[in-house]
Amino acid sequence: MSAERGKDLFAERGCVVCHAVNNVGGDIAPSLDASNMDQSRNPFEFFARMWRGADEMLHLQQADLGYQVDFSGQDLADIFAFTQDASMQERLTQSDLPNHIRDIIDNGPSIPME
Repeated sequence: MSAERGKDLFAERGCVVCHAVNNVGGDIAPSLDASNMDQSRNPFEFFARMWRGADEMLHLQQADLGYQVDFSGQDLADIFAFTQDASMQERLTQSDLPNHIRDIIDNGPSIPME
């Protein structure tokens, strides 16, 4: 697992639209700061929590990105590694976000989360 690759994926694939890390990103879903991840240190629990939120994530992806984000098993492992690595998270800044992702965050999601 690569926390560095996970950092890039987190920004580029749009996870950051809803989830903040290091005060970068949206606030409509739980923060994924490593300091808040005590209950999800187990990767199976982390992915189970993602699965439970899948419907909302898919609707938001389609509405805001125009497509459903596709993750490989390796992508998910790398994102999980990033959520566990506080020092890598400290390296995430607004400048890491692609412009279209930054615009979505600035304008808010198209579909409010309930």
